[in-house]
Amino acid sequence: MSFLITLLTACMFGPAATAPAHDFHFSRTLVRYLADRQEVQVEMHIFIDDLELALTEAGAPKLRLGSELEDPEAARYLETYLDKHFKLYWDGEELPREMIGHEPSEDMQAIWIYFVATAEKAPQKLGIRQSCLTEIYTDQRNLVQVNLGEAGRANYLLYSGNTEEEQAF
Repeated sequence: MSFLITLLTACMFGPAATAPAHDFHFSRTLVRYLADRQEVQVEMHIFIDDLELALTEAGAPKLRLGSELEDPEAARYLETYLDKHFKLYWDGEELPREMIGHEPSEDMQAIWIYFVATAEKAPQKLGIRQSCLTEIYTDQRNLVQVNLGEAGRANYLLYSGNTEEEQAF
């Protein structure tokens, strides 16, 4: 019976109407250093509904991220929010980065956000601040996976009360 209800709902309202709510609050960030290009690439994956709530709480209008109705100013609001909540420190200095875009995940439940930065070499000491959504959810977990090539790899699980990590490589 629930399959029939799901099918009818999808036919009447579209696939987004049948999207299940998630009971966990989790984001994943990949940080990759490419020595041959002297480039740092960052990919961030965050649930859209959670991010929209945080952006609204921070003063943004309803952005409708990842949809055909996305607000034309969405990138600006995303960048402002992420400038406050996500930082990389390369050998003690904040690494300036540029947001190069965002797109919805295949299931339309999350959004991928992409950044790029320039770095001449891998850091000897890397610092990370990832506090996205911790102001909204006390159970928010932010996994940050770092791949510095030959310099090393690391994984960090950051959460409310522990939003920053620093490690020597």
